[in-house]
Amino acid sequence: MAQVNRSGRSKVVVVGAGFGGLSVMKTLGNKSVDVLLVDRNNYHGFWPLLYQVATGGLDSASIAYPIRGLIRPYKNVDFQLGNVTGVDYANKKLIVENSDPIDYDYLVFAAGSAQFYFGNDALAEKTFSMKDVDEAEQIRNQVLTAFEKANHESDPQKRKALMTIAIVGGGPTGVELAGAYAELISHDFRKDFPNLDMKEASVVMIEAMATILLPFSTPGKTEANDLQRSVQSTLEKKGVKIMLSKPVKAVEDGAVLFNDGDTLPAETVIWAAGVRGALLGDKIDIKLQRGARVPVNEFLQLEDHPEVFVIGDMAYLEGFKWGDRTMAYPMLAQVAIQMGKQAAQNIIVLASGSSGGGLTKFSYYDKGSMAVVGRGAAIVTASKPVKIKLGQNALTKIPAWMMWLGVHVMFLEGWRNRWVSIFNWTWNTFNKDRGTRVLTGTRDAKTQKMEISN
Repeated sequence: MAQVNRSGRSKVVVVGAGFGGLSVMKTLGNKSVDVLLVDRNNYHGFWPLLYQVATGGLDSASIAYPIRGLIRPYKNVDFQLGNVTGVDYANKKLIVENSDPIDYDYLVFAAGSAQFYFGNDALAEKTFSMKDVDEAEQIRNQVLTAFEKANHESDPQKRKALMTIAIVGGGPTGVELAGAYAELISHDFRKDFPNLDMKEASVVMIEAMATILLPFSTPGKTEANDLQRSVQSTLEKKGVKIMLSKPVKAVEDGAVLFNDGDTLPAETVIWAAGVRGALLGDKIDIKLQRGARVPVNEFLQLEDHPEVFVIGDMAYLEGFKWGDRTMAYPMLAQVAIQMGKQAAQNIIVLASGSSGGGLTKFSYYDKGSMAVVGRGAAIVTASKPVKIKLGQNALTKIPAWMMWLGVHVMFLEGWRNRWVSIFNWTWNTFNKDRGTRVLTGTRDAKTQKMEISN
């Protein structure tokens, strides 16, 4: 039986508790509507710091916060744990796996993104991805286990492959992973594994294009090239090997195979090369646009179903200026947050009885982008010039690193997470110690029960 809204007020169902979904929830919090937040996880994850979990800088609890804790201040908001599998537009019902359908008056899809393998889905089985806490911990376990195996591996070729971390993708995620792993090896593993020659270890960042950090570039602006060269130089000084113009063909038997016939032996291959709209988009009977994203109008609604909104990484809406080109808005946290607020405000207008004449078109304010390159180094691009600058609108190295720290601490949910993260980063900065180098979740429940009983 479908769930029924008995309050008499409009019911808004929000699918996804990421940046966009939380923005909707907070904007509608304690307003004259009822809100139900639906997510397959019971936590909000701060995904920009997933790489910190994967590289042992932070534990997963530091970047995740329980959703029920977040909704506590809002008396009109509830939460349901569930995996959404479809939608019945005609009857305004959301289809949820192993659950009754959920009635809605207004529906917001904010399910985020998924990894994209450029048509070569076999890579999904052979590489590690990093889209949630579980996957980040899996990568950390893989790297730690590989070096533990290398510690007693007598075959030099197998040992070198075990000590090689290949990162496919030279965007912000790839850069952040590469810098962090280079520091993990040079500082922590060098002390943890005194029997291993860390000169055999390597971090390799692989990029199909001729340059890294393409999202930070702007056609016609030379400072973008300065940024990319600065980041590449910083990574190389940390010991990262960068392979440009090297499209990956396949990953097989502990090796990366390239289109040009070259191979790279590596037991750990992390895919950070592309993203698409959430897989949920394939199940909602809408013709998807570029990047498997759902097309919406300027008010963030589905054209044929104005009571349904799509925001964030799932939404395809052109209007972002990149040089002299107009593109779809990028898949960034700030876009999701601003879309969430705008969608919620438009829902308030509709729920008040307006026919739609009072709706506001989405307008994006670009606050810039940032990525950390390692300890004491980061890059920041801003829409307006900043005081300490490279070129006209870019900030690098320590000033940018301090700004990166401040912004990420500010947007973390929960004061405990903020203080724990500050402490861990401070400790790592002065002691060069990434403290969360632990293997977790490696035994099944049956094995643990047998060990406890013995």
